[in-house]
Amino acid sequence: MSNGINALIAVTQMKVNNANDAAMSAADKQRDLVRKQQLVRSAQDKLNEITTDGDYNATDRSENYQNFLFLEDNGIDVGDTTASNSRFTSHGDGSIDSAGDNNQKANSDVVDGLKKALEGAMKGLENEDRMGNFAIQRLMSQYNQSEQLSSSVQKKLDDTAGALINKIG
Repeated sequence: MSNGINALIAVTQMKVNNANDAAMSAADKQRDLVRKQQLVRSAQDKLNEITTDGDYNATDRSENYQNFLFLEDNGIDVGDTTASNSRFTSHGDGSIDSAGDNNQKANSDVVDGLKKALEGAMKGLENEDRMGNFAIQRLMSQYNQSEQLSSSVQKKLDDTAGALINKIG
């Protein structure tokens, strides 16, 4: 009988360890998502900083291109980041004005497209984050159930041992 109880304790402790490992892995993934969200926010801030003056030139395009490549290198989907993509090619230096001349409208469209790409990337990360939080809650619940089961089995073993000692003694 003792071997069966010890085996049950071993199984419950293994379940506790597995649940703990899974929860730690999910927490690592959550930390990575938070880091990615910070990178996207930083890129959004940089884009706003670059375009605040109402001007969009080759230097601005190059800076945005580098920011988008950096995001892509960090596993964040921001769409097509090839250098030939119209988001990063010249439409002529000048103002950003959706009601202006063709270059100004093109610059306005480019900046709006960049902002939408960053917003889309952020929404995707937020959705992943939400799903990750649910997964962590499920894993923590499994961990707590396993801990309770392990404690319950250990208590039954102790109670049984105590009862046997009392019977014998």
